[in-house]
Amino acid sequence: MVLLTDRVFAHLGTEPSERVRYWGGEEAEKFVRAIVDEAVTEAKARYEQLLRRAREDYQRLARSLADAGRADVIKQFAEVTPTIDSATEEASPHQCPACQNMGWVVYEVRRSHPMVEYSDAGEYGYEPAGAAYVERDGSADRFECGVCRLKLDRRDYLVEASVPLEVELEPDDATEEEISDYEEAQVDSYIQSMIDERRGK
Repeated sequence: MVLLTDRVFAHLGTEPSERVRYWGGEEAEKFVRAIVDEAVTEAKARYEQLLRRAREDYQRLARSLADAGRADVIKQFAEVTPTIDSATEEASPHQCPACQNMGWVVYEVRRSHPMVEYSDAGEYGYEPAGAAYVERDGSADRFECGVCRLKLDRRDYLVEASVPLEVELEPDDATEEEISDYEEAQVDSYIQSMIDERRGK
């Protein structure tokens, strides 16, 4: 709870004096700071432990491969993307902090409402002009390396590994369901606005 609150304060840019007041005074705030510092120290120690284990696994793998084909085999391992839910996740390459080969950050994908442009043509005075699309962004969920098997599934670890936590992704075609839901919502909104207008709201 303390760590979550601390992140919210940082995100909102809360003044130090307001943080002190929130926690109940300077002594209480010092206690909270000690908890946060301890948690950060523990997270860094655990992160370094994960890296050491992954480096050891990588060294064992490298020793087990013939010199002539080592680079090709390692490249093949690196190019294998992690298992993801293609409807809600996307994998993006990122250098592994343990073995320095290519690993993958898995992002949870957020999709915007469909962007639909209409023309004045059509039976009812308008029709869609061009393909509808959605804008997308991603929030880092985990990092996986197919070479040394490193897996980082905590935000603290992703920060230590210099993983971009939020990214803009390429737009995507809107699905028929997204377009249908969007149009229904627009109609509902219009009807509600007419009702509100008649009621004098």
